[in-house]
Amino acid sequence: MADFYIGSRNGWDTITKAAGGRVSKLNGKMTDTLAKVAMKQGIKKTQLGKKLEFYGVDKQQLDRLVDPATAFMLSLGEGVEFRPLITVDGAKMAAGLNKVNNQYGGRMDYITHQKYLADLFKAVEDSVFKINEDTETRKKTYSNPGYKVGDFIGHSEGYNSRTHFPAVITKITDAGYQYRVYRPCFNIDTNNPKNWAEKHTIIKDATGWGDHWTGEVKVPFLANKHLFLLEPKTYTKRWTKRNTRAWTTPEDKVVYTKYWDHCN
Repeated sequence: MADFYIGSRNGWDTITKAAGGRVSKLNGKMTDTLAKVAMKQGIKKTQLGKKLEFYGVDKQQLDRLVDPATAFMLSLGEGVEFRPLITVDGAKMAAGLNKVNNQYGGRMDYITHQKYLADLFKAVEDSVFKINEDTETRKKTYSNPGYKVGDFIGHSEGYNSRTHFPAVITKITDAGYQYRVYRPCFNIDTNNPKNWAEKHTIIKDATGWGDHWTGEVKVPFLANKHLFLLEPKTYTKRWTKRNTRAWTTPEDKVVYTKYWDHCN
């Protein structure tokens, strides 16, 4: 067992560089126990995918690691953010472990084992010290790029990415927006989309191209709005990097499709 341990979210390479010499990484069940103690002190086991790891060091290495100048120099020279979070007194921890282990036998039933783990936690707890607060890092969030209630957007239909129905935004929140979809109340002859578009005069300005499996039909929405049904179902989307104002005016709205269920 090492003289001391230091807990950090930095990797072995960074810890070695900061310590000025080789360090050993602590593995096994003891890591989990120390992580639980650290959690009680406000340090999470994992934050944004980075686990809290513990490394064995000697007194000289520990002094370098906890010195604020070390973190400053790494940031200045290497562009690396180094932040030690926890220190562990190895000798004190070993004494606590030995005391608890001497009280229990080799084989334990479930209840005894749970008591053993609780006693182990207590024995280790007073050898663990938080030296820094964790960095408050949050996942990047995105905000409204300019949508407002009443704007039209596209609604992609499942696996068929070429099918887009017009939709209207009904609510804006800090997290995202809600919208309802306009469903077409007519069927397209998918065997010959181009021929269907040319002959279907009830629908204004429809255009089509290609034959079965390869073609598609475009139907201007505003000119044919009376042939669509606004569904009562509400969809919700969060703001993301991909939220863009691709349809800026209602006149641009068209339906791209080969398949749909007509309205009853």
